[in-house]
Amino acid sequence: MDYHDYWDADCEMARYYRDMDEKVKERQNEALWLQGLYFYEALVDASPVLNAMSKKHKPIPYRQAPIPLTEARHRQQQEEENHKKLNAGKEAMKQIMAGVNSKFKRKEE
Repeated sequence: MDYHDYWDADCEMARYYRDMDEKVKERQNEALWLQGLYFYEALVDASPVLNAMSKKHKPIPYRQAPIPLTEARHRQQQEEENHKKLNAGKEAMKQIMAGVNSKFKRKEE
């Protein structure tokens, strides 16, 4: 807020600027918290490599997609995962069907 707005403009603007500043700080705080969450998850994923007593020295793979922040994005991500699982099952069934069909073709010949 500049000098002119503070002294010559509407007196309520100072309150609006203060509220806006609080919202900006809150948004920045949430972004930094989310960054810390990603950093923590990355350390946890890499921890088997850092532990000398661990039997398995392979890191856990890092997540493929960002953490969903909204309920709509969470639902969309779940639908995508379900769609991938259905497609994987569909491909497995096609392979099984091809194997069974090839056995029947051999018997016919």
